[in-house]
Amino acid sequence: MAFIVQDDTGEVANATSYGEVDDLRDYWSDRGQELITWSDTECQAALIRATQYIDLRFVYHGIKTNGSDQTTEWPRSTDTIIPVVVLQACYEYAFYSATIPLSVQAQSSDRLIIRERKKLEGMEKEVEYAGGKSAQRYNMYAIADALLQKTGCVASSGGCIRA
Repeated sequence: MAFIVQDDTGEVANATSYGEVDDLRDYWSDRGQELITWSDTECQAALIRATQYIDLRFVYHGIKTNGSDQTTEWPRSTDTIIPVVVLQACYEYAFYSATIPLSVQAQSSDRLIIRERKKLEGMEKEVEYAGGKSAQRYNMYAIADALLQKTGCVASSGGCIRA
């Protein structure tokens, strides 16, 4: 898959990322984390994973600016540009994706999960495994999730709606 950055018009064909590699590096440098061991290709892959995760994780307010022709969820009718918080969340998720697969829930055990309860507003998680219960209360993506949730980007009805 090619690395193609979406712009504020939403008209970039086959866009796969919200952010640029240099912006990802600058974002983390400002937070004291240099990504000097990451090649540009690794940064691009992380940004693609993060963008895909953002687009699939939540249901957002409004509709895509360019309808079904737009390959990313942003920009939307409610924001004529890609909001800064979406870009920041993209950089956060990209960083996490280097160590934790974004599409797979991190588990403290290889046991079969038989029940899982999530409370997004309180950012906690409870997991019941086969053979016993092991409660975990954490959110590994707390900053990125909060950027999207607390700023009104995510559609909500008594809490966040998951896609």
